[in-house]
Amino acid sequence: MAGEFRAWNELTATPREGISEWARQHATALAGIERLFLEHTEGDTLLHTDLRADNMLIDDAGEVRVIDWSWVVRGAGWLDLAFLVPQLILAGHTPRAAEKTLSCLPAWQQAPADALTSFAAAVTGVWERGRLAEGPDHLLAYRQRAVQAGAAWLEHRLRS
Repeated sequence: MAGEFRAWNELTATPREGISEWARQHATALAGIERLFLEHTEGDTLLHTDLRADNMLIDDAGEVRVIDWSWVVRGAGWLDLAFLVPQLILAGHTPRAAEKTLSCLPAWQQAPADALTSFAAAVTGVWERGRLAEGPDHLLAYRQRAVQAGAAWLEHRLRS
């Protein structure tokens, strides 16, 4: 997980064509914030790390099945919930409402505030770097929307 979540560090060291104005303005500060993320990832919880609508099936009884375990790792229990926040924002929730939805869950309650903020920075950096890469149009469009959701979450966390 370590190499993947150093995107802001990479983007500040080697600026790329097409980086968004928002990213350009905040990249150095976000590189500092994202460095803290890896200090909080240790744990023994089995993590999906890609929770989003297209990786969940809901049956007729309302039971949710999580599919596509391509990125499974072990780590801190709050991480999968943190991966879910930007997806809730993409689905129309405000950052505050997304966090409030998860706030009743013990794993979320155990997450240090600075860990959540540094995760928000790190995952948004992954999407910004990915947005600049080659790929199918639908994937690049998703990453663009994800960057916007991540930026909204980051701004909320930094104001709180």
